[in-house]
Formats: sequence, C-alpha cells, structure tokens
Amino acid sequence: MLKVSVATLKRWTQSGLLPSERTEGGHRRFRTEDVQALAEPMERPDEPVARGADLLLGARAPLAVQAWIQEARGSLGSWWAVAQPLRGVVAELYRRRAAGALGAVPLEAGLDRLRCALLRFAETQVADPGDRTALLCSVPGDPFLVAPAVLQLCLPEIGWRGEWAGHPQVGDLLEELQRRPVQAVVVCCSVGAEFQSADRFALGLEALAVPVAVVGMGRWPSAASTVTRLDSVTSVRGWLEGLRQGATAAVAPPPQDLAAATAVRWDPALAVGHAVVDAQHETLFAQAGLFLQAVERGEVRDGGRELLGFIGDYARVHLRFEEELMRSTGFAGLAEHLLEHEQFATHLGALSREVEAAPSPEALRQLGRFLTIWLRDHVSGSDQRIGEHLAALRSRRDEGAGPV
Repeated sequence: MLKVSVATLKRWTQSGLLPSERTEGGHRRFRTEDVQALAEPMERPDEPVARGADLLLGARAPLAVQAWIQEARGSLGSWWAVAQPLRGVVAELYRRRAAGALGAVPLEAGLDRLRCALLRFAETQVADPGDRTALLCSVPGDPFLVAPAVLQLCLPEIGWRGEWAGHPQVGDLLEELQRRPVQAVVVCCSVGAEFQSADRFALGLEALAVPVAVVGMGRWPSAASTVTRLDSVTSVRGWLEGLRQGATAAVAPPPQDLAAATAVRWDPALAVGHAVVDAQHETLFAQAGLFLQAVERGEVRDGGRELLGFIGDYARVHLRFEEELMRSTGFAGLAEHLLEHEQFATHLGALSREVEAAPSPEALRQLGRFLTIWLRDHVSGSDQRIGEHLAALRSRRDEGAGPV
C-alpha cells in the first residue's frame, strides 16, 4: 500500500510517523486507516495535500500561506472542516522528512509558517467564545505547535474557549485549575515530541480532576488509563460535545496513593527473549513496586536503606550482565546503551544519598518515581532493541548462517 521497503516502514514507525502496536509474538500491527492516511498523499502527489506542503516549504511571504488558508476556510465553511486537510498536509511534511527528502530545518520552518498563519486568524476571531473553557497545552519538549493553533480557531465554533497554557509541567496545570474554572484539558503531542517526556507527563495527568484528552500524531504511552486518546483535531469536537451533553464517561478520581498511579508491574510483553535478562527485569519491577507501596503505607524505616540497598546492588549486577551480553553478541547500540546505564546509576546514587541524608516522604516518593519511570522507559524502549538484535541472531542461526 505504501510502496516502500520494510526498512523504511520500520524507520517511519520508530520516528512516530506511522503508529503501530506490538503483538504477543513481537510483530508490528498497523491500523488500516493509519496506513491509508499515510498512503494518500504519496499516491496522489498533485492533490491539494501535496500542493499545500509545497507551499509551506517554498513560501517566502507569510501572506501567501494566509491566503491559502483563507481560501480553504471560505470553500469548506468552518475551521473544523479545514482541520482535516491540514492534518494531511502536516503528515505529508513528516513523511518527506522520514523518507529523507526533507531536512529538519525546512520541516520546522514550514510548520512554523503554518502555525503563525493560524495564530493570525485566531487573533481576529470574532465567533462567540462560549461559556466553557478548555485548557490547551503541549507535551513538554514538543517543538511543533500546529494542533493547538488549529484548536484555538475551532473551539469557538462549538461554544468553547481555548486558552493556551504552553508547555506546562503537571504541577503547573494543577495550579492553573485551582485559579480558574476549566472544564477540560487538551494536550497536544506531535511527532516531534520526545517520547520519554510524553511518558512521564502521561502519569501525572491522571491526577487532574477534569477530563483530559491527548491529540496529535506523536507517540503516546498507554499507561494513563483515565486520559482519552484522540487521533486527530477533528475528533476533539465529538469529545467536547460529549462532555457538554454528559455523554462522556466520568473521569476516574485521582488515585489515593502514588503506588496505584505509578507502580510498574512486569508485563510479559516487555520480554526481550533472553531468560536471564527477563527474569532480572521482572525482579527489578517487583522490588520497585514494593518500595513504592512501603513509602505510601509509611512503612519505610531508615530511608528504606535495606530495600534500596538490594535494588541498587541487584541493578548493578543486572546492568553488568546486560552490558556483557551486548558486547559478546556485537550489539551495534552498545555505546548509547552504556550511557543510559551510566546516567541511571548516577541519578539513582544521588537520590539515594539525598534520602539517606533526609528521608522525607517527598524525597522517598521522588526516588520511587524515578525508579518506576526509568524502568518502564528503558525496558520498553532501549532494551527492546537488544531483543530485536538477539532475535535477528537467532534467525541467522536457524537459517544455517553458522554459529552465532
């Protein structure tokens, strides 16, 4: 359907351009609609989507982009109707970037032209802003802000006011919600957002006492169960209208303890296919969960020195084993992986010393958050590449390519 090689498809998936899910057998599964959405601008290069992308990349005068958007608004009749073709244009730019036909700087310049043009229309918005407010923000570190600019134009057409909150941390959002009435939070996550930033951000969003939705083509973790995942700006409309009518399920109350919100449980889907590594990972997950539970129950004594000592010692043994495995099998990403291990050991040591010096509940929670988030990020991300490497070696061996 896409007329590209498997290697290109894999690169597009890793960059977040084409969403996928992993099956129990480790294969990638793609939704038909996602593939079709990506294939359309490739198969019809002369259609408006590709022409719009060309305009954003070649426009020297902002007025040219504004005129193009104004023409689309006039012919389609609403900003909501304009949002869908704009998504196609943005996807086309990302596709060109992933295929190596577009550099990072031209991509940023083109998306910034689009955002600036949309904001100029938002400044002259004359529609009734409505009586309900949706706080618009982006995942920390997200460099591309087209989606919130589109939403600021769209929301007044259904009686909502969209107020931009920037790239806040979850604590900033909590303070914002205390200062004024807000009925919903919409988080934008583009392909350019750092996945680890999104992952950490997702956990904290569950603490917000208002409905939260995430929209955009960027990768988003599935851990935040009370956060609604929307695939496009146009789907925000149905979600917000459901909130107004009371048709959307109520958001679950914030968890009573940190362990319920952030505990990481071992999932066999995280296995890398090496019995020792997977067993060690499972043990680390279990010990981190026990530490969190002890913190929340007030059962930590002497800063949890005994449990922390075990976790630290076990982690060092595990990391050494994993590093030797990578070296002995010729893993290409060894240097980068070693750096992640080094950063983990340094950060864990610093937090452990802080806890030992002043074992306050907040210091213990901070250490627990670091343990759980790093474990989940690292095992579900970097360690999976080790699994792919080991699987490739086994495949070569099974095909008779000689001893591995």
